[in-house]
Amino acid sequence: MPLDWEYSPVIVTEGSEVRVLVADDHPAIRRGMVDVVTGCPGFRVVAEAGSADEALSAAEREKPHVAITDLGMPGAQGLDLVRRLRQLHPQVALLVFSQHREEDTGLACLKAGASGYLNKGAAVEEIRIALRTVAEGRRYLSPALTEALVDGADLSAEAPPHHGLSERELQVLVGLARGLRVAELASSLGINPKTVHTYRARVFDKLRVRTNVDLVLYAVEHDLLPKGRASAG
Repeated sequence: MPLDWEYSPVIVTEGSEVRVLVADDHPAIRRGMVDVVTGCPGFRVVAEAGSADEALSAAEREKPHVAITDLGMPGAQGLDLVRRLRQLHPQVALLVFSQHREEDTGLACLKAGASGYLNKGAAVEEIRIALRTVAEGRRYLSPALTEALVDGADLSAEAPPHHGLSERELQVLVGLARGLRVAELASSLGINPKTVHTYRARVFDKLRVRTNVDLVLYAVEHDLLPKGRASAG
């Protein structure tokens, strides 16, 4: 499998404690992952991070064996955090935990320097298997990712821009592309309309679109909408 990086982890030996950094900008998801790691014998969470800068600082300060990180965190777009962690901390095994499909973003993450990739729908036991695998200095390939590789997926392909969106940004993208007004979208997501405008600006910037029509076309092109629900509003 051709990759652009050389993986040189600190291999954790039997009986040693595996130090883990958990990075996700959603506190509830981060808390859930901390609980999963804590319930894995021999593993200990040494730091949590809610942004790219916090993750990089924690990696420098705590010297974890494994870093579990989301994509599209504040302070980094797309695969930027994976690449920066790999460059600055080549000894750390990186396990990406994201909402995107393994056969899409997972391949790009491996090429960028991740040791493994998990979809956020993964079962607790699969997460723990992935943790043990990358901590031992091996790459973790989920069944879906393995199937994609067997089918000859192109590792050189970059993930599309929307794979760098946070979960909330993706919700705003879909809502706007469906034709929801800002007030309607704010109500459905339980957030302030001003916050929707902030997310909208981030989405437009990350997807490099300028109008709502551009946004709808992007959503349709990448099959992000239920059939028949797109609207240029």
